[in-house]
Amino acid sequence: MRGSNSTRDRISDLPDNVLDKILCCLPVQEAGRTTVLSKTWRKKWETMSSLLFVSGGFQSPGKPKPTTAELKFKFFQVLLPHKGSLQRFCIRFPDMEPSREVDQIITRFLPVKRRTLSSKLNEINVVVLLF
Repeated sequence: MRGSNSTRDRISDLPDNVLDKILCCLPVQEAGRTTVLSKTWRKKWETMSSLLFVSGGFQSPGKPKPTTAELKFKFFQVLLPHKGSLQRFCIRFPDMEPSREVDQIITRFLPVKRRTLSSKLNEINVVVLLF
């Protein structure tokens, strides 16, 4: 943004539903990084209608791959403050073992309405419609 501090950028002036669509195209890790853009963006990721968790986004360059326990912690860090109604929830972690904890995370944060859930754990791609 250039010029006066009172001018807003064009993207922040878009309607909330358009901003949601933009954020939903990003993995959760990238969407969370938009919080530094402006006050308008600070809480937008918390109301996204679609959450996409991908394995590469949680790994820092030069550091070992996160453990399953660390990934579960990351899920909670994102899902606990989430206030929006989730329409889509996707997990893509090929090296992560399916577990009871992951099932509990999914059922805790996805209300019993028609929702699309997809996960890729151990190279098995599953899409489930919840009713």
